[in-house]
Amino acid sequence: MSNKKSSHLSVKKTKSGNTEENYSELLLEFLQPFKDKFPEDEYMDTIFDTSIAAWNLANMQSMMDQNDVDVNIADTIEETDYPELIKEMMEYKLKNFGTYQNFITEVEHDEEDEQGMAGLTLTMLTPEDYIASMEENNDEEEDLAPDFTEEDFEENYIDRFALILKPTEKFLDWTKSTPSDFELNEDDHEDDENELAAPNVYLIEESLLELNAWLETNFDCYFDMELENWTDEESTWPNKRTYKMFTEWFDIQFSKMVYDMEKKPVSKSWN
Repeated sequence: MSNKKSSHLSVKKTKSGNTEENYSELLLEFLQPFKDKFPEDEYMDTIFDTSIAAWNLANMQSMMDQNDVDVNIADTIEETDYPELIKEMMEYKLKNFGTYQNFITEVEHDEEDEQGMAGLTLTMLTPEDYIASMEENNDEEEDLAPDFTEEDFEENYIDRFALILKPTEKFLDWTKSTPSDFELNEDDHEDDENELAAPNVYLIEESLLELNAWLETNFDCYFDMELENWTDEESTWPNKRTYKMFTEWFDIQFSKMVYDMEKKPVSKSWN
């Protein structure tokens, strides 16, 4: 695959939105002591996403300590790919970068040039705006959840949340220019297109508190699965798979209410 970890992390030009401080350089400085603690073949996007998660969780921890913000971050940490490393990075952030309290919501890095230099672009939110966006997301999730009685939960409720990914036109455009490993219905292209455009549902841990933050850290495995459903040939996959691309290629929904209305037990297939 592409997007692997590079042997160094340098920038030729950086820029950050919504802040006077150069958070791009700060992020690289923050990451520097930890970059060799990731596997050598880890995705660069995952390294940056993990660093951002640690940065933001440390900021959240600081807000909790100072203002009694009612957010439990322990479960969010444990659901990441590198929980122990994130805890170490959070402690380092609070000790060495505690005065920088803006939240990082998005990172884009350019391809390295001939000198091995890459550019970073960050998008920031102030603590107030970040908390407001969290509250807005929580309100939207609550509005989507219907009212249920206790009896409804007794037999049919499944202890999972659901992540629902529906391909957008950008994903479908990629499939049109990329050969598939699977046999298509040459007699009914419309049927193939309808099946390809249908959403996929992934059941995930129900204890997740900050679903958007969790997905931003873990999106890459779901991106890979969606691409693999079309072709196993990884050389044909997009080289630079960022969380921003993920949100552009798929309409994303979460469901906190999952029911199995059938009597036949669910089975898992590992074909």
